[in-house]
Amino acid sequence: MIHISHLTKTFCSASALSNVNLEIPDNAIFGLLGTNGAGKSTLLRILARILNADSGEIFIDGEKLTDTSKVRQMIFYLSDDQYYFPGATPQTMLFFYEKMYPGFDRERFLKLLSDFQLDSTKKLHTFSKGQKKRKSSFPSILRK
Repeated sequence: MIHISHLTKTFCSASALSNVNLEIPDNAIFGLLGTNGAGKSTLLRILARILNADSGEIFIDGEKLTDTSKVRQMIFYLSDDQYYFPGATPQTMLFFYEKMYPGFDRERFLKLLSDFQLDSTKKLHTFSKGQKKRKSSFPSILRK
């Protein structure tokens, strides 16, 4: 279960989330709907620990979500707009993923690169949108 309590996030003077309270039960399919700027992506980025909330708490299966909590490893955020380090290649992202994800499986990463016929030395910004999506989903499917 995901329990969100009094979550608030502002950017300069703009309020992205204001005192959000939400509970998502186990085994539920849950959708976030709202207009552009409603805070959907901000909420997901906070859940993935890409952003920090200004205030509030998140609990997953009763454990508080922090940068060091075990439940953090269960979350991966895949945005429509991919960001990679300037000049990054699959090879440089491999090193990054190995440092960021303790259960990262190098052999499976290399096998998937081969299966998808992705060049490990080619700069990611030159990949097609479909290739980028396949590549960016690797961390979530490569945990042991």
